Amino acid sequence: MIIFDELHKKPEWKNFIKGVFDTKESGTRILVTGSARLEVFDKLGDSLAGRYFRHRLMPFSLAEFRKINETVSLGQLMLRSGFPEPFLVDDDLEASRWRQQHVNGLLKSIYAENDYLAEEKELHYLRTKDGLEVDFAVANKGELEYILEAKLSDKNISKSLLNFKEHYGYKAFQVVKNMGKSRIESEVKICVAKEFLEGLYL
Repeated sequence: MIIFDELHKKPEWKNFIKGVFDTKESGTRILVTGSARLEVFDKLGDSLAGRYFRHRLMPFSLAEFRKINETVSLGQLMLRSGFPEPFLVDDDLEASRWRQQHVNGLLKSIYAENDYLAEEKELHYLRTKDGLEVDFAVANKGELEYILEAKLSDKNISKSLLNFKEHYGYKAFQVVKNMGKSRIESEVKICVAKEFLEGLYL
């Protein structure tokens, strides 16, 4: 395997990597890593279409831990974040120093489904002129798939969520961190946050 890190900083990097790809020995794999969104460079000259498979590396998620049978609490993940450095250290103070902006597990799952399953999912929010608002709206191929409201401990259905559900018939979830058992009320699924996040694709 040939590994290139931060290759986008090299002038004419796309022509370079195309040359390496086209002349490599059969069976040789190439891994390109970096902090830039490499797909945006497709719009700037020669395309890499057909030559690469994209994988967005995101923080650890509850769904990911469930798949490897690792028990992690939602509180621990919220405190430490899913980044490897703060998650693995022993001291919470050290973890807080390392912590970066929280990356939502929902966004990670959407990216994974787009990258691995060729979906076209997007994450939005809903807001009316009257100020009714829902935290998340997940669309796929331009069609709204479901809406979601996130709560810390309020088990009552969000009025905004219920309004959108009743007027437009959207599939609706309310995800609550501090509650005992999931239930369905007024066709809205009120979920324990840990269960919902573990059930995501990744």
